[in-house]
Amino acid sequence: MSIPLSVVICTRNRVDSLRRCVQALVLINTDYKWELIIVNNGSDDGTSAYLASLPRQLGNAHLITTFGQSGVGAARNNGLSIASGDIIAFSDDDCNVSENYIDSIISAFDNPELA
Repeated sequence: MSIPLSVVICTRNRVDSLRRCVQALVLINTDYKWELIIVNNGSDDGTSAYLASLPRQLGNAHLITTFGQSGVGAARNNGLSIASGDIIAFSDDDCNVSENYIDSIISAFDNPELA
């Protein structure tokens, strides 16, 4: 069974913002399986410890963490290279996604007239 959606978050030295972002994603109630890929782009502010404390299974999301090369472009490419979703969504570590974030993205691709 394929995973419909991979959400890639790139982060560097914004552990507090990342915490809020991950919390918003974890609270999403959806029937879809999806994966959350967090690319730690060389943080030295406690991000690694925070990511290590997270369970690998967060609700319907499977968490994958990796280290990226310097720069957001390289970090996004790193996340993209390990994503297994049919759809790839990128968000920033300082974003607070809405409660229908996952369903809205998948619905837009299931119903192109909604996009």
